[in-house]
Amino acid sequence: MKYFILPLLALAFLASCKNKAPKQEQQQDTISTKPSSNTTADLIAKFKPIFTGNWVKISYIDKVIATKSPLAAMDKVKGITCILFDRHKVEGDSLMVLLGWENHDSSESPLRFKRGKRENSLQLGDSEIQYSVIKGDTVLTLYWVGENHKVTTTVYKKSPLANDNLGTGLEYFINKGLVAGNYIMTDSNAVKSKVSLSANGIIKGFSPFKTYNIHNDLNEEPMDNLDRIGFSDGKTVPYTWFTFKITGDTLKLFSTKPNADSSLLEIDKLRYTLIRQK
Repeated sequence: MKYFILPLLALAFLASCKNKAPKQEQQQDTISTKPSSNTTADLIAKFKPIFTGNWVKISYIDKVIATKSPLAAMDKVKGITCILFDRHKVEGDSLMVLLGWENHDSSESPLRFKRGKRENSLQLGDSEIQYSVIKGDTVLTLYWVGENHKVTTTVYKKSPLANDNLGTGLEYFINKGLVAGNYIMTDSNAVKSKVSLSANGIIKGFSPFKTYNIHNDLNEEPMDNLDRIGFSDGKTVPYTWFTFKITGDTLKLFSTKPNADSSLLEIDKLRYTLIRQK
């Protein structure tokens, strides 16, 4: 009988494994198929921290940076270019969301804390908005239902600035991608100075100016035919405007003048040359 001890033990071990395996698989299935909560409170707790903030259209910002020109990227402003989710405006099961259209107009639409058809999505008016994580970055995808039920898909990224102004996110990414940095500036009299431009629109070293703004509301109005950057001392309105050209590490600022019928701006004289310092 001693020759059968090992085979019997082996059979017993195999039987034990077979009995345990289905139980483990059943536990995994239970965990993976556990339904997500659909209560308003739970959906607010999940989505509000993710959605709150200022979101901008990625394809537009990418083209502005690639071309170094908001004017050259105007074909990407069609539709909704920025979205503002205000953390203070939740009422009941919804949040009024501010939408920026083509860098010019705005409208509101209710974000309902009710699940959409897609994973990690909520209802936005008659449309749907979804969050996802791509290479460690959270993005929003808007499935906007327009005329004749045509769905337009647009992807957005979040501005790091905590601000409740709709246009701030666009300005931040344009500033950062085009001009933010430290420069040596030479004026038309060959006088040099150190100048610093921050991504949040602050300028230092260019007296008397304190802030700057890169014009992005180019909507076929008269004299909207050049890329422009404006500077303010914080008191004077309007801004002091120049047209700009970026080549490598060099930013050139030119004065402008209207053409004969004031329909277009023309480049006048080179006023400042700024060379980025590495």
